[in-house]
Amino acid sequence: MCHLVTLGIDKSLGSALPEFGDGREGLALDPSRNPSVARLFPPSDLLLEITVGGCSCGLLGGPLRSDHGEADRRRYEKKGWSAAKIERALEASRAARGRDHSRENARRFREAIAGLLRRTPSIRLFLHTYGGAFDTEPVSSSKKVKLTLQEYNGRHGVIPEDVLVEIAG
Repeated sequence: MCHLVTLGIDKSLGSALPEFGDGREGLALDPSRNPSVARLFPPSDLLLEITVGGCSCGLLGGPLRSDHGEADRRRYEKKGWSAAKIERALEASRAARGRDHSRENARRFREAIAGLLRRTPSIRLFLHTYGGAFDTEPVSSSKKVKLTLQEYNGRHGVIPEDVLVEIAG
């Protein structure tokens, strides 16, 4: 199962969107071919799938947890771990988070959305968790939500699943 974000933009903008970078250094943009997803968007939209490494997992961030280390420390203390063992575990956890690029990808995604909204009045996003093929899995949505860019940023880029979200600058 993988998340996939479909972006809908006015066709007049074209498919060359420098805000997302290119596939080697940025986010990959590929045409969406799923007919059930296409029915959710206005016919005037160009539909693009936004991915990193083949899916959109990690693009929709959330607030950074500043209490992560302290929560882990308390959990380890409850397990009866020694202070030295706790410090080694916390250091290993910090090192692993340093290798995690999902926060960076989520930040780049939010910046790309803001960049697009400097060129067009609104864009649409749709998030779905696929259990099958991106191009053929039936997808539905009965709900639409409108957000301002400020509201979108206030949510740290998190959008509801299976809801067409329109973001306006």
